Amino acid sequence: MIVYLIKSTISLLILYLAYHFLLSKEKAYQFNRCFLLGSLIFSLCVPFIPSPLKPYTKVVKATPTFTHFTVEEMLPLEQVETNSPPAILETTSKVDSLPIQPLKTILMAISFLVSLVLIIRLLIHLHKLYSKIKMCERIDKGSFKIVLSSGKDLPFTFLRFIFLDRSQFHEGVVPHQLLHHEAVHAHQWHSLDILFIEVLKVIFWFNPIFHLYKKAIQINHEFIADEAVLNKFQDKKSYQYLLLSYAQQHQQNHLVSYSKYSLTKNRITMMNKTKNWPKTAIKILLATPLALGIIFIVGMKQNQEIPKKDTVQITAKISQNNPTQSKDLVKEYETLIQSSIDENGNKSLGKLDIPRLREIWDQMTENQRQTITHVPFVPAPTIPSKMKISQSLINEWKDSNTYGVWLDGKRINNEELNDLNPDEIAFFVKSKLEKNAINYGKHVYQLNLMTHNAYYKSYILSKSLYDQKSVYSKAIEIYNQHQSNPQLYKGKLGSDIDVLQKIYERIPPWEKEKYNVKTPSEAIKGESKQNGIGFNYIPYFKPKKNDKC
Repeated sequence: MIVYLIKSTISLLILYLAYHFLLSKEKAYQFNRCFLLGSLIFSLCVPFIPSPLKPYTKVVKATPTFTHFTVEEMLPLEQVETNSPPAILETTSKVDSLPIQPLKTILMAISFLVSLVLIIRLLIHLHKLYSKIKMCERIDKGSFKIVLSSGKDLPFTFLRFIFLDRSQFHEGVVPHQLLHHEAVHAHQWHSLDILFIEVLKVIFWFNPIFHLYKKAIQINHEFIADEAVLNKFQDKKSYQYLLLSYAQQHQQNHLVSYSKYSLTKNRITMMNKTKNWPKTAIKILLATPLALGIIFIVGMKQNQEIPKKDTVQITAKISQNNPTQSKDLVKEYETLIQSSIDENGNKSLGKLDIPRLREIWDQMTENQRQTITHVPFVPAPTIPSKMKISQSLINEWKDSNTYGVWLDGKRINNEELNDLNPDEIAFFVKSKLEKNAINYGKHVYQLNLMTHNAYYKSYILSKSLYDQKSVYSKAIEIYNQHQSNPQLYKGKLGSDIDVLQKIYERIPPWEKEKYNVKTPSEAIKGESKQNGIGFNYIPYFKPKKNDKC
């Protein structure tokens, strides 16, 4: 078993390194998917493949060398009989007496228990997904089904089911690019790849290489879906900004894919790359035979003609790595919380040092964050993106029995929506009236609409508790939109570079340094619809050498 694990691990590692250094940055996504899955299957089978090569050493029939020792030479001195004749020692005489079997049994039991726990965990995640599918509203779209749910982890895809936010879907604000992205995951059964690697992780839980394969497979899935979206919609820039709006998504189930912040930069980098088929073809030709050739030599099954020696190796190597994490951050955080509590035990938000709490939060590990007292606006929430409003939604809001409408903070008659162009609305909030509301009984929902100017005043100009990096990024996006089409945005706030400078100054110094936030003059350079986002100009992405496309 140990020999099998060593050979398969060597195979997995070599193939992964071949993928990482030769193929991972190439736009041959379907081939990469086959290569990664084939590497897993091949590495699990390679220890059983007979060697196609003859061993170099000449095979001779001979008994193992240790059988030529006498009993006197092999046994302890006190057990030797002085007049005993020379004899041949049996090769199995001492093996059973050594304390190997109990240790092996204990290790196997531990491995089985860990695998059992992981199996239960996997089944729980599957049960949660199928429970959500069964309980939520489903819409059949033929080749896939839409499941309308709610939660911070939306949207995502599992098998043929695409999970979307219920309210956004009914309001018609789900971006078509995002829906097509998830449809590609469903059509190509990407979830089966994830389930396959998860099963392998359950069986070989002690092998960290499988985690590398899962990460590589997941991001390659995103590359495949991104490429399909760009081929259909031909609008790289708007799609990349859409990805940034979902980059802070929190993963709730490890069986599905998400647009996580750590992956977004790689995805945008790959989108900005141009295909170089000759270079890609050369790397493919190098990767496949090179990796397979090495694996055949390293992982091949031993020839039957070579005699096996019975050896017993007793080595116990126990290493414990329990680094003590510093608790200074947690102590300082809790001290700041306590300083805001008055004599009656009530917390005063005005007494909290919110900027310092956010800085400490950013430095904490995930385990430390789970132990601290949570307060509002820590971590800083990101600014909401503008919404795309359809005419059908405007028509729905005209029903005065259902909606009471406010426009930029002023109550208007529902009939006034007839004179309103959907493009004039940048954002809206819909809330259901409670029984103690003043207008309860007159209508069901209160609808607050924001024009582009009101949105800019509320979220960009005002010094709010939103994350100022995201405010700055959105302000730059709006500025570039206005510069690209000044006639369309004439009279709307957002074209003033001085405002960008003021927002830049509101960002805490530690965030500017850590995330390499660019100044306005650096941040507004050279974007276009087809060229996409250049990382040198995105405020909170720190450019690296390998970002150049």
